[in-house]
Amino acid sequence: MKPYIPAIIILIAISAILGIWILASKPEQTRISISSNIPATPPTKTPSKTPPVSPPATPAPAPTYTAQSVSLHNNANDCWTIVSGFVYDITSYINQHPGGRRQIIQSCGIDSTDMFYQVSQHSNNTTQNLLQQFELGKLQT
Repeated sequence: MKPYIPAIIILIAISAILGIWILASKPEQTRISISSNIPATPPTKTPSKTPPVSPPATPAPAPTYTAQSVSLHNNANDCWTIVSGFVYDITSYINQHPGGRRQIIQSCGIDSTDMFYQVSQHSNNTTQNLLQQFELGKLQT
């Protein structure tokens, strides 16, 4: 037998005896009792503090407008236009238009798709993104 095996056995025995002695010397209320851990009634589920996660809402369909309703917004104080099947309220942009007020006011109340794309500067992404800011909805077909 190896010389260190009896020493290991003695250490295990001493540890066990010390553990039993420590548990026995504790007051009664701190002792672990298997029966005291079993609840008389099953635990009830406590409400969660975080609200339940709901599925993402589906976006509402874009409003639709008729060409006739767009035609009612045909002046510098109320200017709607149609470009590529979408309706835009560009009233607030009239005074900022780089081509001048006169150019943009011509598109009030009408389908200005052809007029819009005849201007080469309108075909870039910056202009397209700017136009989207004024989108109201789709043209009803």
